[in-house]
Amino acid sequence: VAALLLDRGADIEALSNGGFTPLHAAANNNTPEVVVLLLQHGADAYALDKKGKFPHDYAEGNPRIKETDFYWRLAGRLPECSDMTDEQWTSFWKTDQACTYNGRILRDITQMERTVGAGEQYKAEREKMDSLIQKILERLTEKQTAEFIKANEVWLDFMFASASVKGLQYEGGSLRPFVYYRAALRLVQERNEYLEEILKTINRH
Repeated sequence: VAALLLDRGADIEALSNGGFTPLHAAANNNTPEVVVLLLQHGADAYALDKKGKFPHDYAEGNPRIKETDFYWRLAGRLPECSDMTDEQWTSFWKTDQACTYNGRILRDITQMERTVGAGEQYKAEREKMDSLIQKILERLTEKQTAEFIKANEVWLDFMFASASVKGLQYEGGSLRPFVYYRAALRLVQERNEYLEEILKTINRH
């Protein structure tokens, strides 16, 4: 219906009593198909309604938009490919979406590219974790050091096992390394937050 109206010359910036443009309404109604259609026809993503809100403000609580790059388009920017959620990646393959990778805008990112990207991000977080661990160890007693090292070894076993289990459903497929890195990345990021808190506590004493 929206496409038909636009083809017949409907005003793409027509305002409702509340100052809503069609783009505001589409974002508020959780209809990403209409959102992208309006954007393709030149709708103003920065139009303000009478409450001073942009269209993307109304997309905040709408998962069908927030989990795809339609939200990012509304906000006037694209997500980093390495930061995209699993839901965004699933949607990526089904619709005309885009993300940025190493400064490039990608629409047809290959499986290899996204696996490499996830691997690089995982490596960076592991390096951060190793650095945090070293800083903590420098402040522990001999007994505390032994206990901390043992606890961290147990956590590493858990992390590797959890990431492997996550990728089991893709065993033998090209998607498995990507799923593994993504799962491991999230666990390491959580671990780093925990280690940072430990370091802050140690530094306060």
